[in-house]
Amino acid sequence: MFYRRKSYIVKSDFVDIFNVHFNNTNLPNQIKHGARLIGRWMKANDDNITEIFAIWEYDSYQDYIDIESKVRSDEAHNKRIQDWYEKNGGREHVYKEYILEVKNEPLESTVNQTKAPSYGWTSEPQETSPPTKFDNASPFSDSTQNIERPNGST
Repeated sequence: MFYRRKSYIVKSDFVDIFNVHFNNTNLPNQIKHGARLIGRWMKANDDNITEIFAIWEYDSYQDYIDIESKVRSDEAHNKRIQDWYEKNGGREHVYKEYILEVKNEPLESTVNQTKAPSYGWTSEPQETSPPTKFDNASPFSDSTQNIERPNGST
């Protein structure tokens, strides 16, 4: 299996527009050509910036290449993308004003697939439920990470 993480740093006031575009335009085209969406999430930051990211699954890296080729050569899809950019001030304007960063990264599993249980972190019974909210002691609440914007500020 091959997994990729597609992430965006977006101005928060553009999130709704961007998510509608994903759900109505990008997601159907990816699925049409064989991509499998594991999930898509977002996290608002304190500075009017939101991170949005998706995890995609493919049977292999070559399948990813083949699917992306089909996605990018779909003329009807390309027209919908172009129309969306024009509706929002043009591609250059969207990337200058609203979408501050885009990353497309391969992911590597850290789980030993031959010894991993089929569900959860351990094969031992759990006495407590996983947290529904992370507190400040969580390793996921590191507020020291800054996002560098195109102008160099954090």
